[in-house]
Amino acid sequence: MTFLKKNYFYFLLPLTAVLAWFSSPGLIFGDEYVYAKNTVDLAQGTFVNTGHHFDNRFGLLLPGVLFVKIFGTHYSVFFIFPWLCFAVMLWQLRRFLARKNKALADFTALLLSVNTAFISLAGDVSVDLVMTVFMTAAFLTFCEMREGLLSQKLGGLAVAFLLFYAVFTKMTAVYCYPFFLLLFIYDVSKKQYFAFWRTTIFFGSLFFALYFAAYYFMTGDAFYRFHGLESTHGSGNAVPWNYRNRPLQDLLLRVTAYPPAFFLFGLGYGVPVILGTFSIFAHRFYRRSGFPRLLLTWLGVLTFCFWFGSSSVTQYNPVILVERMLLPMLIPLTVFAAYLFLPIDKINLTDRFVNTTRFACLLFLLYALILLWQRPDKWLGLVVSSLTLFALVFAVKKQMQFTRSLKITFFGLLFFQILWRIFFIVPELPFFAERHIFQKAAAENESVLVLTDTRTTEYFPGYFDFKIPNNVKVAAFGTPLPQVFNGKFLLHENKSMQKTLSLSGTEGRQPKIAEDLCLTEIERDEEFVISEASDCK
Repeated sequence: MTFLKKNYFYFLLPLTAVLAWFSSPGLIFGDEYVYAKNTVDLAQGTFVNTGHHFDNRFGLLLPGVLFVKIFGTHYSVFFIFPWLCFAVMLWQLRRFLARKNKALADFTALLLSVNTAFISLAGDVSVDLVMTVFMTAAFLTFCEMREGLLSQKLGGLAVAFLLFYAVFTKMTAVYCYPFFLLLFIYDVSKKQYFAFWRTTIFFGSLFFALYFAAYYFMTGDAFYRFHGLESTHGSGNAVPWNYRNRPLQDLLLRVTAYPPAFFLFGLGYGVPVILGTFSIFAHRFYRRSGFPRLLLTWLGVLTFCFWFGSSSVTQYNPVILVERMLLPMLIPLTVFAAYLFLPIDKINLTDRFVNTTRFACLLFLLYALILLWQRPDKWLGLVVSSLTLFALVFAVKKQMQFTRSLKITFFGLLFFQILWRIFFIVPELPFFAERHIFQKAAAENESVLVLTDTRTTEYFPGYFDFKIPNNVKVAAFGTPLPQVFNGKFLLHENKSMQKTLSLSGTEGRQPKIAEDLCLTEIERDEEFVISEASDCK
């Protein structure tokens, strides 16, 4: 038992791997598939950089190439690097915090390890998780340097590389740069840490100079990646995340009412956001010097930038509010939340603070119930946030006596969301069911022709680990088909495309099938109809 207590962290890492594996969505046909395909193309030498920002996130793509070269193109290979990044982040964060308080380090690691916002991305092709890990590593390395655990020059080199690699992965990482600018101005005014800043600026400038030079020689445009990003987020075409052609009211709601709602909706956000925010004011971290103040400044800069920051420089276009996009904020909030779990750190709360907290929690709970009424599809995140508020009000009433049962409650609320994803969300995702049916249809080594929508034909190789068998062909609806086809038709209806299949079909959107073929349905799924084709003559 003593051995387990001392080494539990090394049992925690395999647990995160298992949870990540079972919460994996597979290669969902969106961003994740494009990253996987680009990785395969890079590994096979067929990659073409179209200028789209998905083609230029090499911090995720290049390590993926290494794993593809070693293990092949099975869909799970693309999840290795994000999970390794998550594991390394847990190790670095725990090692750093353990120097201050071992219990703080342990509770922080546990809270992060059962957070579905991280676990679900650790089992996915997640550029956002990789970016977040390198941003956090830069911050922790910076703190280690200021505490004398690293030399200024070595710390400067490490921070410069980590910040560059974060942007090399995804340009949203620039949202943490104002933090370092603020600290640079502060240190210059105090005439301290000059060696660190000289080293950071020199190597950071060198890394980016080489980066821009590489783009210039490859494309003739040093800012090729920026122009590609701007063409997407600065245009009026990307409606779901663009505010150019939307009412001003939508923009105002995005920068006022929507972010608090997001924190209640977001899976994995409710517990650390509510507990972390309460902890900041209960412990008065804004009055503490050293690491708490640095961590609070880091959180404040990230919150401001992700709340109000724009994804475009030509027009104001705030970042879309989804769980993966705001991931960097969850880490400092989780650390602050973990302070509430420390048995040696009881807070002496004033009556005024207790009453204010109760009122704020009840008001927040009322807001949550209104949101639940407005968005019943987001009930899971709202329920977890509401239960967190109930438990927090109870803890405040008991003068912050965080008993074992109360701690288990907060851990349980986070872990519950992982289990819900594993047993109820993932089984409803299309990749695994579609992969099984396509591969089963092709297993008998007879000719198979898949008729589907245009989007699925583009992503189809992912079902076969980017190695489509020779006996399997895929065609979009409306494509002219051979007059005689002795084999099996697999007709795939994508419900999101709202297509109604008809075997006799019409010109254009429906399949064109020769009149002398007879089709017999042999298998049906919610999204599939599998039919055998034979010559009627």
